[in-house]
Amino acid sequence: MKKKRLAGKRIQSVKEKDALLAFPDPTDLPEISIVRTTETTPGLDSEIQLETENPRLLLLLNNINDLVCEIDENGIYRYANNQYKDILGYAPKELIGKNALEFIHPDNLKRSYEQYEKLQENKSKITDTYRFRHKNGEYRVIESKGKVYVNEKQEQRTVVISRDITEQYLSEQAIKASEKKYRGLHQSLMDGYAWVDMNGTIKECNEAFKHMLGYEYEEIYKLNFLDITPIKWHQTELNIIEKQVLINGYSEVLRKEYIRKDGSVFPVELRIYLSKDDDYKPEGMWAIVRDISDEVKAEEIQVKLYQQLEELNSTKDKLLSIMAHDLRGPFNSIIGYAELLHISSQSNDLSNFEEYIQRIESCAKQSYVLLENLLTWANAQTGALKYQPTLLNINTLIEQTISFLLPAADRKKIEIDVSYSDNLSLEIDSDMLKTILRNLLSNAIKFTDIGGSVSIKMIHNADSFTIHINDTGVGMSEESMISIFEEDNFVTTKGTMAENGSGIGLKLCKDLVQLLNGSIKVTSKINQGTNVSVNFPIHIN
Repeated sequence: MKKKRLAGKRIQSVKEKDALLAFPDPTDLPEISIVRTTETTPGLDSEIQLETENPRLLLLLNNINDLVCEIDENGIYRYANNQYKDILGYAPKELIGKNALEFIHPDNLKRSYEQYEKLQENKSKITDTYRFRHKNGEYRVIESKGKVYVNEKQEQRTVVISRDITEQYLSEQAIKASEKKYRGLHQSLMDGYAWVDMNGTIKECNEAFKHMLGYEYEEIYKLNFLDITPIKWHQTELNIIEKQVLINGYSEVLRKEYIRKDGSVFPVELRIYLSKDDDYKPEGMWAIVRDISDEVKAEEIQVKLYQQLEELNSTKDKLLSIMAHDLRGPFNSIIGYAELLHISSQSNDLSNFEEYIQRIESCAKQSYVLLENLLTWANAQTGALKYQPTLLNINTLIEQTISFLLPAADRKKIEIDVSYSDNLSLEIDSDMLKTILRNLLSNAIKFTDIGGSVSIKMIHNADSFTIHINDTGVGMSEESMISIFEEDNFVTTKGTMAENGSGIGLKLCKDLVQLLNGSIKVTSKINQGTNVSVNFPIHIN
């Protein structure tokens, strides 16, 4: 089809066309009906002819709220109603004879030109939105609809009905800008945001909430808030909604749990707000949700640290109590016997010299063992005790332990019988094992009557070895067997020769056995002796 030449101002080049950007189309605008008029003579004669032939039509055109014009095939105004004066400042005679494109904003010119060409070729209706220059130089946003028809002279004409939508457009742009800011804030929140209807169905959420739960948007919008809440919280949350949200419009800060898509449960903190419609009727609820997993872990650590601090303070108090009470006795005995030695040496009376020396030795060893136990137990309680394995011959270690405690056994005429293993060597912490054996053997001697016996037996296989220590002593009740390993029980029992103790020995043995991945077992009956068995794996981590 041969294109018509546009009169008046023209687009000079392709480059100029490409430089002009189309104005964005508003959507959902109200329909404007196309008015089809009969052909009139060009220019001002059109209005004269209308006034003569159809005065009521002319009256209608000049009093409707819309802009109405007629443009020929070259884009020249042939008719314009009086609304152009009221809305855009131009009297009809100022437009007639001019090219319509002269008044369009340069950024919209390219598309408007293309739309006009399309209209001329297809003879169909078109709708266009563009900026039109007001007579005062400002630009107004105009929405137009046009339709081509052919008059009686077979001349092509276009009737265009337009509406000034500037205020509407600006309002829409303000709403879009506000919504964009809201969406930006909504999506940039570090915390989750969710909006549910009054049935609890999730209707809206942000990226943080989606990521928190591990769902996609299309999945999460099918869920009710109860679907992502463990059952144990259902009634609590429903009560809060009923008694707080619906009455006050919001809830107190609530701590609860959510269920992720993978089934894992995690703690959250939120406050629920009521959303109302224009009639102030409840339409939904929304909440800002915070994942407090790290916070809860920190609180748990804080509680544990507080408990450890309490335990350390308790340990300190116990240590001071034991040191003040139990160490005083042996040191007083050492001082006493040392004074007796001094008196005997001055009087040359050496009849009790050997006895005093043995007593001093016994008291010194007793103090040493107690002090070693205290230091080892304190390190175990504070976590400072480290496992340091060495290759150790078990038979040698038992011989050294017996040698250390033999004077105490000799004083009570207790026989110690040892059943050695086949030269067993083991990679284990020697200090820990030595402390265990020394305390167990010392207890056996302490609670065995004069003339009794203590036996040590070792059994081992490919995976573990066990040491059994049996005595013929006074034994103990079932209640005593349970309480001797309790952390807070520091009650001591005197031995068969009124030997003192700290109450710490067996507790220390239990802690050290556990550090060596072993186990300890006690069986006893009153007046029938006691058997203590400690078992260790051959390979200890």
